[in-house]
Amino acid sequence: MISFLKYRKIYYFISGFLVLASLAGLIVWGLNWGIDFKGGTSLSVEYENQAPSVSQVREVVDSLGFQGPNIQPVGKTEIAIQINSHDITPAEKNQLIGDLGQLGEMKEGAFNFQQISPIIGSQLKRQTITVIFLSIIAILLYISWAFRKIYHPLPSWQYGLSALIALFHDVIIVLGFFVILGHFYGVQVNIPSITALLVVFGYSINDTVVVFDRIRENLLKSGDETYSQIVKESLNQTLVRSLNTSLTTLFILLAIFFLGGVTLHSFALALSVGIVSGSYSSIFLASPLLASWHEFKHHPKK
Repeated sequence: MISFLKYRKIYYFISGFLVLASLAGLIVWGLNWGIDFKGGTSLSVEYENQAPSVSQVREVVDSLGFQGPNIQPVGKTEIAIQINSHDITPAEKNQLIGDLGQLGEMKEGAFNFQQISPIIGSQLKRQTITVIFLSIIAILLYISWAFRKIYHPLPSWQYGLSALIALFHDVIIVLGFFVILGHFYGVQVNIPSITALLVVFGYSINDTVVVFDRIRENLLKSGDETYSQIVKESLNQTLVRSLNTSLTTLFILLAIFFLGGVTLHSFALALSVGIVSGSYSSIFLASPLLASWHEFKHHPKK
């Protein structure tokens, strides 16, 4: 049997370091928001044969004075371009189409152009924050209700708080990962990224609740075992299940990342980081926290 609680201080240190580093990155650099949230222009061009290189397209876009373009190939024949400016004039649009057309033969009608207002982007950002906040409240209430019959040795609300800390840990680490990618590699936070973040909410809580549920079952049939022994036993009983679930999901996400196209990269990447972090926190953070609280409650000097 693996003694998960023996090195819990090391787990807390690792988690604390990652969370503080992520928060520092958020404060110093911030997230690189995509045009979905800050407004801008999105366009895609499809060519008959091979699409031009990213460097060729960037040279065309830069020559027209558009700042900070995000250019990504989509398959072999399509190029997706995002520009921070949302007030491109019809003349500039036609000039851009003409210049891109000189890089290769474009398919007829295969030019998609969309402008997003900063007002719409800011509204979407506020709505996203509201959804995340309401999701956290709902999760806390659900866990407190699900474990309402547990009042000894810890009340149900502490299970909810422990799960919430683990969830905060997972979300902040995913955001910190995107801060690094955005600052050094220009990766933007877009709607698929936020969608993946919300999926991480559910996945992290699901993994944590599985362990908590096993703790509840073992509490009901426990004899002379201490609470720490019950937590350790429960973690060992759910370890294989947690690892199998995480690995099988990661295999699918890796396939999506490498084979699913550029538009799915941010979704697969955010979800992969979240799953790894969620699996770690459910085993090495949420449940050990319960044992630490119990020990502090009954043996504060220890």
